[in-house]
Amino acid sequence: MYSGRRDDSKAMDTKKKRTKSSWRPNSTSESDDSSSKIVPVSKRRRIDVFDTSSSENSIPCSFICSATSASTSINDIGEQENLFSFTEGTGPQPSLTNKSKPIDYFNLFIDSFLLTLMVRETNKYAEQLIKSRKITQRSRMKLWKPVTLLEIKAFIAVLLEMGITRRPTIFSYWTENSRSIPWFSKMFSRNRFQLIYQCFHLVDNKECFPPGHEKYDPCLKFMPIVEHANRVSKLILTHASNDNTIVIKKRNENERSGAKPYIGDSYDSYMRGVGKSDKMLYVYLDERRTVKYWKKITFHIIARMVLNSYLFYKEVSKKKPMTRLEFTSSIISEIEHEWMQVKKQHMVVYDYLKKSNYERKL
Repeated sequence: MYSGRRDDSKAMDTKKKRTKSSWRPNSTSESDDSSSKIVPVSKRRRIDVFDTSSSENSIPCSFICSATSASTSINDIGEQENLFSFTEGTGPQPSLTNKSKPIDYFNLFIDSFLLTLMVRETNKYAEQLIKSRKITQRSRMKLWKPVTLLEIKAFIAVLLEMGITRRPTIFSYWTENSRSIPWFSKMFSRNRFQLIYQCFHLVDNKECFPPGHEKYDPCLKFMPIVEHANRVSKLILTHASNDNTIVIKKRNENERSGAKPYIGDSYDSYMRGVGKSDKMLYVYLDERRTVKYWKKITFHIIARMVLNSYLFYKEVSKKKPMTRLEFTSSIISEIEHEWMQVKKQHMVVYDYLKKSNYERKL
């Protein structure tokens, strides 16, 4: 009987020893004073982080958090024991600051991938159009030349400017009377702009079923830009903000706590009313200048991506932000400057070749 109680007492003493925190010297400091510091070995608990979106494009994101006592300073933790061992998925990693220009935010949403798609499919459709029709001598298609990446970007800039500077028809932007606007003629000739506008495409027509076919899908022609806008917006909202949109689920707990980024709240405040949203976009996008309905939707989505870039800019900018008009005008001016530089280079080459041919004839 006495032996049993003694064994129980030993077991209790062993249990108490195990519950005490073990200590080790701090490895972060090389000085004599700091080397004598000791910190408790932290217990580690697993925290799983889940993206709020359940779609296929959602980005898994997980980390192991080292839970320390309240009295332990971050500076006291050794280099080998990282506070966060973070692993995140692939995607754009925006490094924008309050010094970034509006064009930098624009390029995040309307990137080279989307512009390359526009260039490829627009040139492809123009070739198909020329082969399938009998082109007359007076047809504008006789003047067609393949569009370039920067040219399609300049085309979008002109569309944005048309939404700011309102005119009843496309022709009126290139009028030569007293109310003419030289800026449009400087960017494009009227024939060139209308050619790009006519041939603008996002998908190969050969992949689309004609109207009346049982598999005809009216959304197919603008679906690439819808998918691009959703993918880019999700990735930028996930990676660009310090307050990532996540849902934290702790081990052995059923409840989940969500963290919504401030930029999401800002976007919601702009988009609560459908009428308000449409009014904001309509001011900067003239939807009347298209015959094809899918083009109207495409240009509307482009305007929404420009709006998203502006909202993103407002959250990153620490100083007083620009207005939407100032922001959009800045984007147009930056594209204009880049486009004019390329046009000047082409003019120099053209003049040189023209002069060379003239001298040969002499």
